[in-house]
Amino acid sequence: STQSTWGMDLRMRAGGWRSRALIFVVLIFLLYICIRIFSTSNSKRLGDPALVELLRRFGRLPASEGDTIDLGLFVARTVPRTILLTEERRYQYKWQHINPNEMAIHAVFDMVLDKTSCGGGGLILDVGANEGMYSFIGAAYGCRVLTFEPQPSCLPALQLGIAVNEFEDKIDLRNNVVSPYATTFEFSSDSPCSGVAQFPLNGTAPTNTTVSVTSVRLDDLVHQDVLIMHMDVEGAEMTALMSATALLEKYRIENFIFEVAPHRWPTIGYTLSEGIEWFERARALQNWTCRDLRDMVLIGGYRGVGPTTPMWSLPPTDVAQLMRSLKDKEDTDVWCSRS
Repeated sequence: STQSTWGMDLRMRAGGWRSRALIFVVLIFLLYICIRIFSTSNSKRLGDPALVELLRRFGRLPASEGDTIDLGLFVARTVPRTILLTEERRYQYKWQHINPNEMAIHAVFDMVLDKTSCGGGGLILDVGANEGMYSFIGAAYGCRVLTFEPQPSCLPALQLGIAVNEFEDKIDLRNNVVSPYATTFEFSSDSPCSGVAQFPLNGTAPTNTTVSVTSVRLDDLVHQDVLIMHMDVEGAEMTALMSATALLEKYRIENFIFEVAPHRWPTIGYTLSEGIEWFERARALQNWTCRDLRDMVLIGGYRGVGPTTPMWSLPPTDVAQLMRSLKDKEDTDVWCSRS
């Protein structure tokens, strides 16, 4: 009797394990199906006529029928929708995020936009967008984005990204330099899209130029509160800020993220003391508390920011002192938020 009970118990246990294993296999299969459906619904194939037309419009069709252009999926940490990028843009994104400061900026975008609904018309300013990664992240959250990129060679990647992701109603792309002074900049037709292009206050006039780009003032375009103002303009950050004098005086800029590069300021046309004075005036008007994003990287990096390491726990930074202390050819990124 004891033996038969023991045998029955073993058979029941074996049956239980088989049932669990079967359930596990079924769940894995369903997960696989869901992933396939999700990937398909968020992908656009090269054979898609609409995509082919977009690639043709932006001069990005393969050189021959045997070639292909891979459109991959980029998913920001908590972006509520996927962002389509070409293979080369995915490579650019990966390169960006080898840089700890870029990782930190991305983390700030995620954190701010996770907590703030853009449904009410939240506005992001992306000044010096290059190929538009932060503009795309803002649009993926449903924000309106006013994007400025002066380099004509950067526009095809921006325009294609906007079109493929159907961000036309979210991103307003402007091919302008942001400056307080009315200036025209001349670009060579074969200049590549550069991440370190500079624009002196008196304009540029290289040889063999074919494209002219004018400057604009933020004060002439923006007449409302701003959720995030992001500037990456290779030393022109304080002059771009000067173009927003009325904006700073009349409206709230909740978050200001910018690269600070004082060693480039003389090339642009202003001194260290002038740059510090302009920034301190803006900081006082907006009552910003600022943080050096290198501190975030030291605390734990992009993945280290979370409930146990909130962004607001980063130590405040005296930005004027930071500007004075940066060595030749050294720069950093700063995040300022309203107190």
